[in-house]
Amino acid sequence: MPPLANKINRFAEYAKAGFDSPLRTETSLGKNSYKALNLSIVHSYSKSFQLNAWYTLSRCRTTGVRASDEGFASLPIDENQPVSAAVYGPCALSPQQSLMISPVWTIPHGIQLSSITRRSSALRYNITAGKDLNGDGVNNDLPTDVPYINYGFGAAFFQSDVRVAKFFNLPEKWGRIEADFELYNIFNNTNPAAFQGNRLASNYGHATAYAGDTKQLEQQLIQLGARYTF
Repeated sequence: MPPLANKINRFAEYAKAGFDSPLRTETSLGKNSYKALNLSIVHSYSKSFQLNAWYTLSRCRTTGVRASDEGFASLPIDENQPVSAAVYGPCALSPQQSLMISPVWTIPHGIQLSSITRRSSALRYNITAGKDLNGDGVNNDLPTDVPYINYGFGAAFFQSDVRVAKFFNLPEKWGRIEADFELYNIFNNTNPAAFQGNRLASNYGHATAYAGDTKQLEQQLIQLGARYTF
């Protein structure tokens, strides 16, 4: 008889003897796979204009999830199949597609204009039944109609920032001063994140936070700064 089956039989004997607490089998097995296509453009079209752009198309799979006993605490869904297909799913923090574009303009009078625009596809999140389906004492198993971990889709991310810099050249031995004006999230995108995956929760399928800026409300932020270089 396989060693794992022997352990389960011993657990059953303990239960018959009066040990009525939930019994769980843990495993240290884990697996991750990441494949990606990366494209980039870094080109100066003239002395006054430069374009930087990056695009990634990826496929990430893992046995790791957050806030679920299927993988998070090394607790398999089926104790007889600790490496079942259900515990191997998309990575929660790796978007399938992401794009970043950053142009830089240098105009007369020591002024530089630049921006960064980021766009990525929706992140995945784990869907749980909200109750103990496999009898291991933890009430966050996968629902019967969810084939693997991190099955849910959140929301896409989009944000564009702009920066204006003015350079003041001092006498050679004194260096220069740079004054900066930065505006974050110029289109005021909300970018919902941290979706609720518990099907029994009143806010199931809804965002519980917002990605990015202070207070997680994705409000527009303005920052003023100065830098002295010598």
